[in-house]
Amino acid sequence: MGGSARHWFLAGAFLIIVGTPAVVGWFEPDLAVSAAEKRLLNPPPAPPRSLADAETWPRRFEAYFNDHFGLRGPLAFAYSWLRYRIGDSPSDQVVRGRAGWFYLNGRMHGDPVGDYRGLNRFTPAELARFVRALRVKTDWLRARGADYLFVVAPNKHTIYPEFLPEYLAPLAPDTALDQLTAAVSAQGDLPFLDLRAALRAARASGRRAFHRTDSHWNAWGANFAQYALVRRLNAESAAGVRPRRWPASSYVWRRRGGGDLALLMGLQRVLGEMAPEAHFPSCATAVRTVSAHPVIRETACGAGGGTLLVFRDSFFEALRPYVSTYFDRAVFVDHRAEPELLKRLVARYRPDVVVEEWVERLLPMVPDVAGLDTASDRWGSPTARRGPGDGPGRAPR
Repeated sequence: MGGSARHWFLAGAFLIIVGTPAVVGWFEPDLAVSAAEKRLLNPPPAPPRSLADAETWPRRFEAYFNDHFGLRGPLAFAYSWLRYRIGDSPSDQVVRGRAGWFYLNGRMHGDPVGDYRGLNRFTPAELARFVRALRVKTDWLRARGADYLFVVAPNKHTIYPEFLPEYLAPLAPDTALDQLTAAVSAQGDLPFLDLRAALRAARASGRRAFHRTDSHWNAWGANFAQYALVRRLNAESAAGVRPRRWPASSYVWRRRGGGDLALLMGLQRVLGEMAPEAHFPSCATAVRTVSAHPVIRETACGAGGGTLLVFRDSFFEALRPYVSTYFDRAVFVDHRAEPELLKRLVARYRPDVVVEEWVERLLPMVPDVAGLDTASDRWGSPTARRGPGDGPGRAPR
């Protein structure tokens, strides 16, 4: 090929490479949300109507174009795959560990790496406020005929630290969860459950308790967590339910696609893993959505345990089918138990038991109890339980 022809060939190839995404992008519909990145995509900027708008319009258009150019998905996947193949993490929200393990990263997720290293800690005043908050909620709910349990689900980093990169070594002798557990234990009578021991027992069983490509525990780890939770409820409350830990024979390990960490890296289609599956009673999987803001779901198993009200985050999703099997009715709220919401839902459902679950990476946040330490909105007597004629619930005990 002559020099002139080669130049024309290179110029044509360059134009094709540069122009193809623009041409494809013209015909592709604009998406509002990126499922892979778990974020809203920048919308097209409106025409400028002032000098200030005109000054910012190029920057807003660039942000829009970066989110919507043609073939963005395939090109982003190729970029992620290449970074993964050279041993890197394609996302700053994910730490690549050893032996095929990945971990959640970054302050937008509560900084779980900082939790492991002991960088996020309670002050003495915050610890005192947390202990007081647990006491206020316990007393407030007891006055309304409900038992209470605060539950902390450990970060994956806490249960499987050996697969983290070596440079992420602890920098303090204890963590915020260590601090909180010690402060609560010193009180001796607060309804608090740290699930670290249960998850360590799950991993000691010889089976994986967390997903490698997801930030959450798997069904096997959730099995041990639910058993510890229900045991504690049985000991601390009048729930009267019998805890059951499902045997290993109840699980089938099947290959599944990558979890939320693989999704954040754009590699969910290629980073599959083996995960346990269990068969649950139909009543535990027949979930009815009763509210969208916040999301509230219900199950009804008629198991004799009364009504359970759970304020939860994503870690409780794997617990839900287990826990549902112990209660007549279980209500799951995808929100923290903030005072006004707690008041409203306790008045609506009149639960026998209230569980509030936080993942460890929410610490050292302190629960809000403003407005709960009054008796002005009490219904019923402080110790009375509902009878059969008063709606869902159990007879007085």
